Amino acid sequence: MPNPDRKRPATDLLAALADHGEVPVDPSDGHAESNGVDLDTPEGRLDFEVYPIEDYGADHERHDPDAGVYVNRWFFDGYTVLHVHDVDDDGHSLLVRDQTPDERAMELADHRIPERRAEVVALREQGLSYSEIVEATGDRGPNYRGDVSKHLQKFNQQVGQARWLVENADSLDLGN
Repeated sequence: MPNPDRKRPATDLLAALADHGEVPVDPSDGHAESNGVDLDTPEGRLDFEVYPIEDYGADHERHDPDAGVYVNRWFFDGYTVLHVHDVDDDGHSLLVRDQTPDERAMELADHRIPERRAEVVALREQGLSYSEIVEATGDRGPNYRGDVSKHLQKFNQQVGQARWLVENADSLDLGN
């Protein structure tokens, strides 16, 4: 179970690591598993712990257990953290890069954001305009300007409701 005392990785550390590309790492004095990492990196110690369900590595194209290659993938503050373990040569590597719109949509969908809305929001977060979103997603269902606007408005409502819940959580009687 995640340790609540551990922090999420610092955004400035992730940004610095993103400049390095994929680098070899040695988990012998730490760990690298589905529940997080504790590793020395070229920019300092990367240490975080998450629930194993937050590991999206099994969906990554390099993840191939039959070939002895296992991938862990996590998302933090617009960055993707990949840990790759090649069992045959016992090699470990770490890659931090900007999160792609597909990955952001995957993350949002896991938070119960409908798939189409998650896709639209992920593209908008990347800075695409309404017309660019329509063009980028045109082959996947009804896609006119109103559809994009509707999904962005609904997402903003969901964010507003989530913020209200966070601010008022102490005063809510949850029946526990």
